[in-house]
Amino acid sequence: MSGHLKKGEIFLLKDAREHATDSRIYGAVNKKDTLGKVVTLIRRNRL
Repeated sequence: MSGHLKKGEIFLLKDAREHATDSRIYGAVNKKDTLGKVVTLIRRNRL
């Protein structure tokens, strides 16, 4: 999967990949449509 997020979009991932229903299935989510807080942020340049 590759691509870019538009301004205001976020890509959500669950930690249980085998049972995941997240942005890999539904695509990017508009930030204004979410509730909660970021628990872990992984930046691509630090992998």
